[in-house]
Amino acid sequence: MAFNFLVSIFTLDLIRNALGSAEECYFLTCSSEQNPQNCLVVYNQSQVITLNPCGSNSICPVQNISPNLNHIDRFINKTCVHESSSICNYLDRSRLTGQDCCKHTDCQSEQCGKSGCIGIKESQHCSKDEECDTNLYCTDLGFCYKSYSSGSNGCKRDNECGAGYGCNFGKCVQYFSLSDGKKTEDSKFCKSMLKIGDICDSLSLYLQDEMSYYPFNCSIGDNCIFLGNSNKNPLFASTPCECDGKNKDTGYCGQYIRYLKCISSLISSALKYDSSNCSGKFSHTDDIDILFSCGSITEEQYNLVKNIYKETENWSLYQSQQINYCSKSLGLFDPDMNVLNKSINQCKKSTSLSLSTKTTVAITVTCVVIPSIIIGGIIFWLIKRRRNRHGHHIIPQSSRSQYQIQTSKAVESKSQKLDSILPSLIFSADLAIKGDPVCSICLNEIAYNDEIRVTLCSHPFHSNCLDEWLRQRNFSAQCPNCNENLL
Repeated sequence: MAFNFLVSIFTLDLIRNALGSAEECYFLTCSSEQNPQNCLVVYNQSQVITLNPCGSNSICPVQNISPNLNHIDRFINKTCVHESSSICNYLDRSRLTGQDCCKHTDCQSEQCGKSGCIGIKESQHCSKDEECDTNLYCTDLGFCYKSYSSGSNGCKRDNECGAGYGCNFGKCVQYFSLSDGKKTEDSKFCKSMLKIGDICDSLSLYLQDEMSYYPFNCSIGDNCIFLGNSNKNPLFASTPCECDGKNKDTGYCGQYIRYLKCISSLISSALKYDSSNCSGKFSHTDDIDILFSCGSITEEQYNLVKNIYKETENWSLYQSQQINYCSKSLGLFDPDMNVLNKSINQCKKSTSLSLSTKTTVAITVTCVVIPSIIIGGIIFWLIKRRRNRHGHHIIPQSSRSQYQIQTSKAVESKSQKLDSILPSLIFSADLAIKGDPVCSICLNEIAYNDEIRVTLCSHPFHSNCLDEWLRQRNFSAQCPNCNENLL
C-alpha cells in the first residue's frame, strides 16, 4: 500500500513537471485503451503527453524519476510493470510489533497474532522501541517500560509518550492539536501540519497583492505567493502558476494549498489518533499508510486524507478534469471521490454570504429593532404617566446612599473572591486549557500575553470579558462553555 502511494506521488511530480514551465504548457490526454508497453508517452514536437492505463496488478514504474525535472525532453516513455499482491511472498523474521505477519517466524518476537506481530511485554529485555508491545518504549537500560500518559511532563523523545502523542518541550502533546501561534518542536503537533520557525502556522494564498480563493486559478506567468497567517505574515514560498494540461494561458496555484487553513483543518481532524497496534516510531507518525496499517485510523479516514493529498498534489489537473478518464487507474486521484470540491466551502470567497448578511441585518433593523423601540417608548410613557397619577414610593436620599455603599461593598467582596479563586494570568503555551484558545464570550481568539482567567473547568476567557459577564449576573453564574459553577 505504501509502495502504491509513493508511486502515485512520483507520478504526480513527473506529470506536473513535464507539463512545462511558465513559458510553455503541454497538452495532456488520456488514452481510451490500456497499453502495457507504454503507460506514459511524450511527444516533444507536438507538445503532447499521453497517459495509458495499466492493467490490474500493474503500475507505471516512475518511482526512480526525479521529481525536480522540469523539461519535457528529459523524460522517456514508461512501461507498466506487474506488482506482487501477496504479502507472504516477502516476509521474514524482521517484522515488528503490529506489522503484518503470516506465521510466527515472520516476527522478531516469534509471535504472530490477529492484529500482526505481538510485541515484547513490560519489564522484558528489548533493543529498540519498535520491539516493545503497544504503549511501551525501550529504556536506556534495555527494558520495555510503560509510556507517559497524555499531558505528562518529563519526556525526552516522542516514543516515550503514548500512541498519537509526542514530546513537545518535555510534555506529551497530541499530534495535530496545536492551533496557529502555538510554539512547537515539530510540525506534527500542529493542526496546520506546518510550522514556520518554531511556531505552528497555516498559509494564505495571494495573487497580485490580493488574497486568492478557491479554486485558486491563475494565469501562466503569475507568481503564487504563500504567506503565514501568524506573526506579521512571513513569506513561506513563491511558486509559478501551474499548467493544467488543457489550456495554454491559464492554470492553478497548487503546490502548497494543502497548508491553507481551510484544507489543513480537514486533514488534521481526520488524522488525530490515540491508539495503535504498533509501537515506537510507527505509533508516533503522520504517515497515513503506516497509521492505517497499524490500525490508528479507519479505512474511511485513510481514504479521505489520501484523496485530499492526491487532489492537492495535482491540483491543476484535478480542477481541469483533463485526465479524469485515466487518473484513477494510474493511481493519481479518484475523480469520483471529489473530496475537496465537496468539502472546501471555507476556502470560497464569501461574497454571497456577505450580501446575505447585509440583507438580513437590514430586514432585522426594519422589522424588529425599530418597532421594538417604538413599543418600548409607548410602554415607558404609560408607566410614567401611571406613576405620576397615583404616586409611587421614593427611597430617601440617606437610605439610597446606604444602599449604594452596601452594594459596592458586596461587589468588592465578590471581586476579591474572584481574584482568589480565578486569578488573572498572562496567556502562554504552558497553560493547561481545554480546546482551542478562544474566548467564548467575545468569540475572539486568545493571543499570547493576553490577560486571561482560566476557570476551574480549564476553560480560558479574557479577564475583562469574564469580569463583565459575572458583574451582569451579580457574580452568580456558570461557565459559558460547560455550565459548571464558576465561584
